[in-house]
Amino acid sequence: MNLSKVITNLKSKKNVNYNKYLRSIGNLDELEIIKHSYDLQAGSYIKFFLKNKDLERKNCDEIADIIKKNFGKFESFLDCGCGEMTISSYLIERLSFIKRFILFDISLNRMVMGKNFLKKYLKKINFEKTNFFCSSLDSIPLNDNSINLVFTNHAIEPNKDNAKKIIKELYRITNYGLMLNEPDYTSASKEQKKRMIKNNYVKNIPKILKQLGIKFKRVEIQNSIGTLNKTTSFIIFKKKNKSNKIEFVDPFYKKKIEKKKLFYFSHILRQIYFVFKDIPIFDFERPTIINDTVVKD
Repeated sequence: MNLSKVITNLKSKKNVNYNKYLRSIGNLDELEIIKHSYDLQAGSYIKFFLKNKDLERKNCDEIADIIKKNFGKFESFLDCGCGEMTISSYLIERLSFIKRFILFDISLNRMVMGKNFLKKYLKKINFEKTNFFCSSLDSIPLNDNSINLVFTNHAIEPNKDNAKKIIKELYRITNYGLMLNEPDYTSASKEQKKRMIKNNYVKNIPKILKQLGIKFKRVEIQNSIGTLNKTTSFIIFKKKNKSNKIEFVDPFYKKKIEKKKLFYFSHILRQIYFVFKDIPIFDFERPTIINDTVVKD
């Protein structure tokens, strides 16, 4: 099977569930399926957002209020699996006290569209607070205890096989707390449970949190976007640790990833990470290896 041909052919098909189709191939791992599915549907979330602004604003206003009520004021915010940054755009507006917003997603296609969307609709002062990178949720190139609030919005849900590893990784990088906005199978309606099973969504987030010894509380989102995909906020507080510098490090040895003129480079892993539209692309599963001796700016 030639994956490039499969992806190219899928682009021309209509009314296809990309995730389901790619799973049927049988030899792709979960991260590949998620990445390619989102790459193929990039742009659809922005279109929905622009047609449903009132619905989206109510949802985001509620999320922002929950954040302020539970976490107060803080300086750094990481939007994990930010997609096309439609939710991010409202949160950046509403949480104006935050000094630094960092956004990342596994899909570069969505990242580029989302960044353009933010640049168009945000005030310049708010856009200047944003930083971007491309990476998977299970290998995040940031220091332990470096981000005040780590946030997801339906980003963990398709990662059924990797959910535990992802949650552990998200908990690692925060020094304050997490807000995981995800569907909760345990409180879902019969119809939502059927949909979660059909779409192969993670169903055991509360169980995973308990297994990891992470205390949490649930807050039901009243203004969920989808009636068959209602959102629960899992609010998590982490005992405050000394805050580490926000910088790119490899997720294994936690050694600094050095910024060069046109790319980033990890000396310990001997990996090079390219940059597109000022978005660094970190792929630790399929890395590009290069010797230190040939790395120059």
